Amino acid sequence: MINIFNNPEYHPYFLLFLAAACGGALGTERQNSGHREAGRRTLALVSLGSCLFSILPMMMGAPDPWRVAGQVVTGIGFIGGGVLIKENLSIKGLTTSATIWMSAAIGIAFSADKILLGIFCTVFTFLILKIKKEPMDYFKKNKE
Repeated sequence: MINIFNNPEYHPYFLLFLAAACGGALGTERQNSGHREAGRRTLALVSLGSCLFSILPMMMGAPDPWRVAGQVVTGIGFIGGGVLIKENLSIKGLTTSATIWMSAAIGIAFSADKILLGIFCTVFTFLILKIKKEPMDYFKKNKE
């Protein structure tokens, strides 16, 4: 049996799988909430791509592999900006844009072999997306 956790040859594939799975989980939540702009496939690919772009320079022995991660952040910011829509005096798509950005950050966390951090950020982002009310509304007494 192949142990992908300790085998350096297979470990990058495990990290890429985790990145895609966590991005896909966030995308599933967005898709089920009616936000089709960035669904399961989009966020899985964003997370997978950012993980791969960050892993490749390390595998090739680049002197400063984290420069690529900085470029991923910039590129994803550009993509997220394309999701924003201005209607009259309001802007729509800000949460979707932030979720795309967070999905890329989760992919970079996995590429740095910070598995627990990537999973924690996925769960925390998922919880934030599930909150539909303002946080202080949960503490107010029911006035009925």
